[in-house]
Amino acid sequence: MLEISIIKVEDPGCLWGRVLKGPGVQGDSPEQYDDLHVKMNLFYHEVDLDVQKVKPTTLEEEQVCVVFCPAMKSWCRATVETLFLGSVRSRAICFLVDYGERIIVSTDDVRAPLEKFLQLPFRLQKFRLARIHPLTLKVSICDETAQLVPSPHWDSSATKYLCNLLQASSLAEAVLCETNANCTAIDLYLTIKNFKICVNDDLVMKKFASFSSEKATVGGEQTDSGDHCPERSPVCLDWDIYSNPDKILKMKGYSTVRPPSSFFLIKNGGHDKFLPRSVKLDTERANGTSLNKPHKSLKTLGPDGSSLDNGEIFNGPETCGAPDAAGSNGFVKSKLKTCILKRSEDTESSLAEQMFQELSMVSHRYCHTPYRLMKFLKPSSHSNLIPKPDEDEQQSEKVSDEMSEKLNDLTLVPHHEEEETALCPGIQRSVDSNEMNGFNVRHSSTSDTHDTTTELKEPAFCQEPSTTHQLACARLLQLLNPDPLNPDVECLGDGVVGWQRTSSGVLVHTEVPVSPCRSLNRAPITAPFRKFLLKRKYNGPSLAESYFWPPVARGCDALLVRPAGGDHLSYLPALLAQIQLSTVYSTFTTHAGPVAVVLCPGWEKVQCVLELLDQIYPAGTLHPAAVILGLGKDEAKQAKIHNKCQLLVTTPFSLARLLDVHCFLFLRLCHLVLDEVDELYSRAPEQMAAILKHFKNVVSGEGRGACPRQIVAVAGHWVSALENLVQEHMVNPCIIITVPEDAALYGGVHQMILLCLDCSKTSVLLSSLDLSPSVPQKTLIITNSVEEVEHVYKAVSSSAAFCLKVHEGLTYQFDFVVEQWKKDIGPGTQVILVTTNDCLKALCIRDATCVVHYGFPSSPKVFGNRLFCMSHNFRNLSKMYQKGDEGPPPAVRSLLLLSEQCAPHVCGVLRFLRRAGAALPAELLRFAQGVQQAREERKTDRALCGHLKSLGFCRDSTVCPDRHTINQTLDCPLHPESGTILVLPLYIKSANVYFGRIVNQKEDPFETLAAKMCSHYAIQRLFATDVEETGLYAVQEEDVYYRVRVTKVPEREGKLFSSVTAHFVDEGRTQDVKSHQLLVLPPEFQLLPPQAVEIILCRAQPIDGEMDWHPKVTRAISLKIKGKVHQAKVVMCLGNTVWVDPMIRMTRLPGLKAFINEYNVHTEVLATGMGTNNPQHVELLRALCLGEQVSATEQPSNGSDEANLTI
Repeated sequence: MLEISIIKVEDPGCLWGRVLKGPGVQGDSPEQYDDLHVKMNLFYHEVDLDVQKVKPTTLEEEQVCVVFCPAMKSWCRATVETLFLGSVRSRAICFLVDYGERIIVSTDDVRAPLEKFLQLPFRLQKFRLARIHPLTLKVSICDETAQLVPSPHWDSSATKYLCNLLQASSLAEAVLCETNANCTAIDLYLTIKNFKICVNDDLVMKKFASFSSEKATVGGEQTDSGDHCPERSPVCLDWDIYSNPDKILKMKGYSTVRPPSSFFLIKNGGHDKFLPRSVKLDTERANGTSLNKPHKSLKTLGPDGSSLDNGEIFNGPETCGAPDAAGSNGFVKSKLKTCILKRSEDTESSLAEQMFQELSMVSHRYCHTPYRLMKFLKPSSHSNLIPKPDEDEQQSEKVSDEMSEKLNDLTLVPHHEEEETALCPGIQRSVDSNEMNGFNVRHSSTSDTHDTTTELKEPAFCQEPSTTHQLACARLLQLLNPDPLNPDVECLGDGVVGWQRTSSGVLVHTEVPVSPCRSLNRAPITAPFRKFLLKRKYNGPSLAESYFWPPVARGCDALLVRPAGGDHLSYLPALLAQIQLSTVYSTFTTHAGPVAVVLCPGWEKVQCVLELLDQIYPAGTLHPAAVILGLGKDEAKQAKIHNKCQLLVTTPFSLARLLDVHCFLFLRLCHLVLDEVDELYSRAPEQMAAILKHFKNVVSGEGRGACPRQIVAVAGHWVSALENLVQEHMVNPCIIITVPEDAALYGGVHQMILLCLDCSKTSVLLSSLDLSPSVPQKTLIITNSVEEVEHVYKAVSSSAAFCLKVHEGLTYQFDFVVEQWKKDIGPGTQVILVTTNDCLKALCIRDATCVVHYGFPSSPKVFGNRLFCMSHNFRNLSKMYQKGDEGPPPAVRSLLLLSEQCAPHVCGVLRFLRRAGAALPAELLRFAQGVQQAREERKTDRALCGHLKSLGFCRDSTVCPDRHTINQTLDCPLHPESGTILVLPLYIKSANVYFGRIVNQKEDPFETLAAKMCSHYAIQRLFATDVEETGLYAVQEEDVYYRVRVTKVPEREGKLFSSVTAHFVDEGRTQDVKSHQLLVLPPEFQLLPPQAVEIILCRAQPIDGEMDWHPKVTRAISLKIKGKVHQAKVVMCLGNTVWVDPMIRMTRLPGLKAFINEYNVHTEVLATGMGTNNPQHVELLRALCLGEQVSATEQPSNGSDEANLTI
């Protein structure tokens, strides 16, 4: 069985609950649903949210949506059940699928759910009791008959009785009987006082229902007992249907009772009282009488108030315990007494109650509609309109079935409803008054609407106030006034305010407003380029591109700082549109040379940009070209640029060399593009200064007034050199920064760090606040939890400061908090707001002057989002302040509290603090160094960094995944550590890194192995069938067989032929090999260890601060040395890597025993002009062996002896 929790009961045919435990059932996590509602509240309560974008385009019944529930003060997932459409304003009844409640909202307040909000399943499921069908009591006054008949609706007393059972139970279990899309049929079992009962059977025993197989029998005319009832004896409770939960818990025991033989009430004599046959038989057995024997001592009341003899009693599920929440059953009471058993001396009070109900009947029949309308219009006063029973009768006890044994001493009085209404309110009884001879008394379980002023509690088995009255009166009011005169009437959820949405985290400083392009169709690019992007399945424009393309296409000076600053699509489409549509037709035709130059930090980026330009059809009209110049003597003089070239892609070093000898080739220059400008300034600051000076001289020359001039810069980070670029070389620049932490660096935020213990953070915080500032101050105190918000708010409020607070549990107060925050304040005023990280985005605060990081930011991104709350007060480099202006914004600062609890996240923020120029405590630096060392120790099993081996240093060891320390096990030398050896390079990885073999002049084991393999496969060639990773195989290339180790076996996916990645263990190269070409390698050929050795030539590195060699250098060296034996002097050896210097090719003179040095490999590398000397290489390697780690900042100079350039 499944353990379930029933949250809401509408009737036995509609139970809302969730499965807690069971086979194959994974219980839901309350934390997941709490987190979901927090995210929904933060999103839909966002101050700058564009409400029109989150409204559903259409609204239909059963549609999933999101609505605001005032009772819970939260946005909730819901389904639309009913729509009431109007010409001005419409309303909808929505069912909250996670809480089981119904609310009425305006359709204007319905929001469309995001996909991420629908990933969790609905928390509540709909159940119904299986195998049973509801019954109701049908009474014919004229025929003086009454019988239980099937009903489409459940009796309200059955619902109340089920609620009482659920409240008294300690465990609810279910057996699944039938499952469909909307509802699941179950057998419900409840555990009460260590007894387990089946609710389905118990409702049948209490005559609230019949088994589904008995439905036809109950509706027929048979009165014989038992023929159509199932022969079984379910567990039945001893208590009666009037018992409340407390009374149920006080009772003990249960009994096995045979189901009733008949569900019809029979008439006894000529009186107007009816009794079920089974009850009358049990009564007569208890009294020792027969059915036709009257009870002299029993006195009853007839429906007309007259006294009846013979003691007939009136009983049945419809007349027993039916609550009346709205007073709508007075007419029924006057015809059919709801009775319980009481002692005969209370007969006079029964007569008084009879008279009272007669009056209630008249009031109900003629004043029912006005009463309902008054209750709808003023629900708070409806309790005064309901007549209350006599106080003496309210104290009367409800008697159980055990009292039927004393039937001779009892009389009948009206049943009291106050307790039932309190336990299960909101269930209405509807009476079909059109039947003259007989009428059905039935209960309709209507959808309940939760009162918006009532706090929701879970679980809640009691029914909430019914919406039937509200719906009926709403229809009446809509009929009388379908179009309200005041369309701004308040409704539920109208407190949600929609503001104009702005791009979060984007800083735009410009004198000319920028309208971002949200789609590719509206982007300011040419049609061919648009088709090219669509062909590549381009998903842009991105946020940065949507802001950056418009100013670039207009020809404005623009600077973009974005996370991926090297993405050339951020500027290239708009730049080409500007060049093709404007610049080409307005520049000088008497001069030659490019009109635009794109500067990239390295040759790899130059090739990438040029390849893209070659793929674009319209770029062919610009004849783009790339120039990469080395240090050759006459290389710059011999460089030529095509006359039709209008777009040149190069590096700052190459352009500076060109300007030295061909400055007249750039007189048409109009556009200067600086790709990854932060890297350009860090690698070539002198060359950048010379290039910008030349560009300024060119664009300010005579006759250039009509020609455009534009500088476009794209960076990955803000650096101090960009400030000079903006102020000295740009005219009315457009500055766009999409990285919040870099926006704070640009804005001049002053960073302060305070070290403290976690227990003293509050006192340090209070001492750092200036509660009486000379200028108005708005301070944000940001924490990491709700508990911290409450703690800090209490401490700050006690210091007599004006303080506000808001967190995830107070999202409904966002509008109030923002309103208070935006009020104008004067000097000497300090406004403080305490909040959490998650609430910052929803609050959209941008005018703070101070941010206090009470909770340490977990990442630089979180740190930047906090600092962006001061963006309106950032300095604006695009604006020139003059006399009479308001002047620059006030100084902004950031206060970071560091405690011992911040240790796991310090290194993530430390780099940003260094870039910000903050004064870092020595303790923090030592701790960060220890953390970095611990990270390096976790990489002891990885390979040694390739740049560290080939150059002596790593560009950034903090982000490099490889090892930067010596591992005594992995780096144990496998080859000679000194002396002279003969090496045979077979695979040239780069200009100074090769793989080959160490040649032994006396005996070469590899040559012996190769000869044996050739002989073996000449006789027997067995191809490998099952290829496994790390397995050794053989591959034939021409007439030579090589040993290979498979490193990767991809999935074949039904392909006939596939390739595997194989490493040639005797040559050192790795490449893809067809799997059907692999040969089985006999075990005797696997004994020889791999012969490939890594050979590194010392004291050589690429020019211009490059980390990787240019391909043309690698090709030249490969043609020179591959497959030739060289003599090399070993400098050092670590593992399978040998460092040599020098490495010389020696040639024996024919006929003589003398050798000559044909060439020196180091000299050949430098002769290409793309390499330079690296004198610190060996010293850095020896320092590494001694345990001194080389930091990223200890990169040696590039060795270039170029003089300062002057134009």
